[in-house]
Amino acid sequence: MNDIKKYFPLFRLMSVFALCVAILILSFKKDHHQYRLSILAIFQNEERFLKEWIDFHRLLGVEHFYLFNHLSTDSYLKVLQPYIQTGLVELFDWPYESQLGNEADWVRIQSAAYRAGFAKATGQTKWLAMIDTDEFIFPQYQKNIPEFLNDYEDCSGILINWQVFGTSGVKRISEDSLMIEQLILQSPPQHEVNTYCKSIVRPEKVKYCNDPHTVIYYPWTYAVDPDKKIFPWKFHASRPVKLDKIRINHYWSRDEEFFYKDKLARYEKWGNIERREACLKRNDLANQILNTDIHEWIPALRQ
Repeated sequence: MNDIKKYFPLFRLMSVFALCVAILILSFKKDHHQYRLSILAIFQNEERFLKEWIDFHRLLGVEHFYLFNHLSTDSYLKVLQPYIQTGLVELFDWPYESQLGNEADWVRIQSAAYRAGFAKATGQTKWLAMIDTDEFIFPQYQKNIPEFLNDYEDCSGILINWQVFGTSGVKRISEDSLMIEQLILQSPPQHEVNTYCKSIVRPEKVKYCNDPHTVIYYPWTYAVDPDKKIFPWKFHASRPVKLDKIRINHYWSRDEEFFYKDKLARYEKWGNIERREACLKRNDLANQILNTDIHEWIPALRQ
């Protein structure tokens, strides 16, 4: 008995050690992120549309927004101020002008803003959606986006196809209506314009961003499509459109007032008369198919 007693201190030490190891393991497993899902976006002169876009994604489970203002001259700050005061929105100025006739320069400016956003979001948010303020993400079966993401815990990112919507013949969205309520015409679902994707990523697994649609991940990580198929970096240019699990409604042109006053002017700055004609044709393409799938969220959004 005395022989056993002399080992009691050792047993206690081993028990304390085992407890410390268990606590350490649990601490590594615990999610210490402040937010489960955030959005990173850059915008310009979109005050009419910001509130609906923010409120929709709050409804879909987004907890934080990293927003970059790119030389806006409208009253965007009046719209965003209530969200800034509550901490929902972090706003950054991004006053870098793109070169005339050079759309690639705009991609460079946008990607640089995203890289600044990644630096801010890493460690703060578990998932980060890289989308524009004319894009609305929603899953087909789950009640929100975080619930959808539960099935992708081991992935570095997910690429999601968009569906491009047109002006739907709406001159100007009335103040008592929602944009998603009035813009109901889209491009043919499998058209090549819809092969493009946007990403929801784990920020700490992103090595670099030089494209608004996809990112470069670290070699030991991987990203997938909604079917969990690992993809090459530029995969969205050559694969079928996937919409059965999750999608993005891309209200590219907004209403006709915005399209002709703001959208076309922006594209004309980057190109020439041919670029303007291409935009007009794209809007015609995007006004062909009726789609109201997103309307199931309208009652809750109105509340």
